[in-house]
Amino acid sequence: MELLVSVLIIGVITDAAIPSISNVNRKSYENFCSSNVDLLVMSARNYMNDYQSLLPKEIGSKYKIPVKH
Repeated sequence: MELLVSVLIIGVITDAAIPSISNVNRKSYENFCSSNVDLLVMSARNYMNDYQSLLPKEIGSKYKIPVKH
């Protein structure tokens, strides 16, 4: 009987913990994606500041992109 009660208690605790673990995983994935987008934007800005174009030089020479300073 005591074994059944302890298994039941462990089951209830596990059921309560699973949604919070799922939320932590989801938020961590969202932060990871947001960080990647931020790095992509930062690298595009750095490239544009260095080369005055968002496109590589072979393509950028055909299509001029105005750069505001």
